[in-house]
Amino acid sequence: MASVDGHELLAGEFQQRYVAQMQAYQQQFGGSMNSQLLRQLGVDQQVLTQMVDEQVQARAGQTVLVTGAAGALGRFAVHILKARGARVVAAVRGGQTETARATGADEVIVLGEQDWSGPPFDHVIDAVGGEAVAKLCRHLAPGGRISLAGAPIDPTGLAAEPAFVIMRPDKAQLAELVAIVARGEFDPPIARRLRLEDAAEAQRLMKAGGLGGKIVLEL
Repeated sequence: MASVDGHELLAGEFQQRYVAQMQAYQQQFGGSMNSQLLRQLGVDQQVLTQMVDEQVQARAGQTVLVTGAAGALGRFAVHILKARGARVVAAVRGGQTETARATGADEVIVLGEQDWSGPPFDHVIDAVGGEAVAKLCRHLAPGGRISLAGAPIDPTGLAAEPAFVIMRPDKAQLAELVAIVARGEFDPPIARRLRLEDAAEAQRLMKAGGLGGKIVLEL
């Protein structure tokens, strides 16, 4: 079985939904968009764009903490924030610090091992969740926002209530994201390529974590 939006799906049902999503993307672009590029893009980058621009509304000069900055979501968060002129502090697992620096993060700390001693964060983009992230969120400045794409975090003692983003379909936004990837400005990291019928295995790998990139299901 695989899972979509928290619901367990049989393999055949998951395949039908996945194919339908790809067909919907193609229709949005009049059939002109490369299907391979769409599979690499998925919805991750659109979610992150809305987290940065609409939920936390990051601005130039602000300092933003990005957790999981070595993964597919986190890397794009760093890319978008740097494009907006923000200063990015990346929090990653041990062994991922060089990857995080390569994304363009201004500073890197090891999640669960190092605390933050710099100025307060203006906002937090979280793709990890858990106690270690909650501890770093205590360094959030008053009026800051915490946007979640990972597991929940305990809000006790935090300056803001952590909030999940619900993606809003936006054709123009998706077109711009596809253009960014097509121009080579951002290359979505691909951890594994699996057949569509192996969707359950893909789900297992995602839950296990530590992939450092997306899983692309080949039609």
